Amino acid sequence: MIIDWIDASRGNPAAGLARTSLLFRAHMATSPVPAAWRPILEGFHHTYLAAYLDAAPQRQGEFRRWFPLMAAARLGEGIAEQNDWLLEQARQGLAQ
Repeated sequence: MIIDWIDASRGNPAAGLARTSLLFRAHMATSPVPAAWRPILEGFHHTYLAAYLDAAPQRQGEFRRWFPLMAAARLGEGIAEQNDWLLEQARQGLAQ
């Protein structure tokens, strides 16, 4: 179980899933990750999403809709090294 204690509150579970996925993917996309670790980390992320969505398949569409919104919200947190990636995620998601 992954809990973002700083922002823990009530809300749409798909929004929480999107934020957790976004945090993980943003780190992978914008931080130096050793090549040997990349498949392990990507496998963990894939397994996490698959397990969640297997347990709550009705959240799949909600997750996809929340992802660009979480990217846009994260832009407001001022993490300079992630800004370009987050902006691209927000734009791509909203274009769909």
